[in-house]
Amino acid sequence: MDRRTQATYAVGSTVRLAGLLVMATLTLVACGSDADRQFPTVAHAPPQAAAPITAIPQPAYQPGQRWTYSDGYDLKVVSVTDGLARIERQDLSDTWYVKRAFFVEESQGSEGNRRTVFWSQDPMKVFQLRPGEAMVTEQEYLRNGELVRHVVSWTLEGRQRLRVPAGEFDAWVFVSRARNLKTGWTAYEKHWYAPDVGNFIRTEHRYGNDEDGARVLMASGVEPVKKKWSLTP
Repeated sequence: MDRRTQATYAVGSTVRLAGLLVMATLTLVACGSDADRQFPTVAHAPPQAAAPITAIPQPAYQPGQRWTYSDGYDLKVVSVTDGLARIERQDLSDTWYVKRAFFVEESQGSEGNRRTVFWSQDPMKVFQLRPGEAMVTEQEYLRNGELVRHVVSWTLEGRQRLRVPAGEFDAWVFVSRARNLKTGWTAYEKHWYAPDVGNFIRTEHRYGNDEDGARVLMASGVEPVKKKWSLTP
């Protein structure tokens, strides 16, 4: 073997050896642990279920609650029994309401006694409405013994943050319309209901042919309830 042939053989051997080293290295990498062979993956959060529709909180009446309004309207809760609150007007004597949430079940005032005897749909469903939805119910009540029938609708317009003299509150905005099925008399009310105070913080209204009116909440709170003491032998 001459020198040129020896040099060519040496170079070829070196190249083959380098190739073998590279293949051995790749084989070792390929034979590594499972953890070493994991490819990076993009973590995907599991699909989230749609948030449930939360019912609008109902008024949680308690004895001693009081609300005073810009038109002199002054209300105070004197008792609560089985979800029915007896609310007396402090600005008018001998005037009271028995309410379940917004809805008057019985009242006494200058026009005598009024007592609801029938709802075609449970009016408490208004607290399940979504913005833009409405419900319609028929109400029958006895006014001094005479039956009166109204068709009443409630629409939830949405939510609004509103500032009034009593403070700034998040409020649900309801529109209520009523029509007397016999006389055609109509009523319109728009209420801003703030669960934080358990009542309306603003109301705009129109009854029959009367002028438009409004009231806003001036103050609210809970007054101490006087306990009735009795002597025991």
